[in-house]
Amino acid sequence: MVMIPNAMRAVSLGTPMGRRGVFDPRFRTQRPEQPVDLWQIVYDRMNITTTVPSSIRFFSIPLGGSTTLIRGTATGTFNKTYRDTNWQTAGQDVNAAYEIHGIGKVLIPLQQAPTAAATASIPDDMQKLDFNGFIEFKTNNVQHAVEPLCMIPCPISFNSSIATTATNTTLVSGGGASSIREWYMLQVPVLIEPGQTIEATFNWDTAASLTLAQTFDVYWLFAAYKRRPSS
Repeated sequence: MVMIPNAMRAVSLGTPMGRRGVFDPRFRTQRPEQPVDLWQIVYDRMNITTTVPSSIRFFSIPLGGSTTLIRGTATGTFNKTYRDTNWQTAGQDVNAAYEIHGIGKVLIPLQQAPTAAATASIPDDMQKLDFNGFIEFKTNNVQHAVEPLCMIPCPISFNSSIATTATNTTLVSGGGASSIREWYMLQVPVLIEPGQTIEATFNWDTAASLTLAQTFDVYWLFAAYKRRPSS
């Protein structure tokens, strides 16, 4: 008689495996007790109309959600892609935790060509937004930051020159990645647990009746660590 080792014994379909193999840690695909921490900018993009609104709220329209945004040289209604946000669900993330260390912003004008009529007004438009607004950052309705918008820096460079006549040779404006990397740093980091609600808003004084020469998109940026279960 030939003895078959237990590990190789044939069993009928549907027979449960031995207790030894149930919840065996070698087979787990997620390990909450051994999370992965990633340095990850958390970002969301929204639109500011030429008539500046009283407020805009970030992280409320997640990846795949539909909203007004600039695409190329036109404004329309689009579904958000990773160009626009890496936030997965409206107002909260149930799958990951975040340790927020800093806040930044990027203002993106619709038209930037030197010959475009509104290009010469880009610095003025940006200052209107900066000097007439403030930010507010809350989690679970607990306030973490209220600051004038002009205190929130842009982590990329913006260069401009102004002349009495806007031409290809006298006017240059634009932005791009640089070594500046300035952030509004939080001296005490803010921890966002999975499932906590998040409120991040830009607010403006509507009594000022602010108008812009053109529409802008704007990014809210968090300098953060993202913690998720290992997989």
